[in-house]
Amino acid sequence: MKLGTAVAVLPIRNAVHNARALATLDVYSGGRVVLRASASGWLREEAEAMGMPWDHRGGAQRGAHRASWRALWCAEGDLVEFHGEFHDLPPMDPEPPTGATSIPILIGGHSDISPRAGRAHR
Repeated sequence: MKLGTAVAVLPIRNAVHNARALATLDVYSGGRVVLRASASGWLREEAEAMGMPWDHRGGAQRGAHRASWRALWCAEGDLVEFHGEFHDLPPMDPEPPTGATSIPILIGGHSDISPRAGRAHR
């Protein structure tokens, strides 16, 4: 049996919090986590209330989340840091160490900025 999320709107979520929560759940579930996500969201007011500029949501944010997650999940040392366009992580403990790169990430949507809507991405 897999454990999956409802559709998480990535642009309004904190990438570090998501990475740690998903990795922790993956460890405790024995590797059964599946993430279902939206790259853009649909409610402008929700994005603005969460501090995400409406024009910066979409494919770039999706890629930024995945890149920072990879950095945390695949860290080989005691500290990891990441510097990207949307996320800047200072040196930090990458716990929990999971090698969680096997978490399937399914991204979809039906707006113009949703990349390849309805297809699975890793």
